[in-house]
Amino acid sequence: MALAVERRLLRAVGRRIRRLGRNLRNVIIVGAGDTTFELTAKLARHNDLGYHVVAIIEIDGNGNGTGPETVLERVEALIGRSPIDEVFVAA
Repeated sequence: MALAVERRLLRAVGRRIRRLGRNLRNVIIVGAGDTTFELTAKLARHNDLGYHVVAIIEIDGNGNGTGPETVLERVEALIGRSPIDEVFVAA
């Protein structure tokens, strides 16, 4: 019982800290279409999850980047500029 209370308390404190903009995880979202934007909107609405979207990399139907660089080159460039904790692929 005490362990359950402790876990709930720690989670509540963690959510509060993330709402204040602390302890955020920098993420890149790679994907195409509505799924990508739905994921981005969901992360923006639920700031207590602790994700900060650094960039969105759009891909076409074939899985290729929409610009002159490949998706991997763009991800590598972003990682080189700032620390990235996670990359989400919205399929």
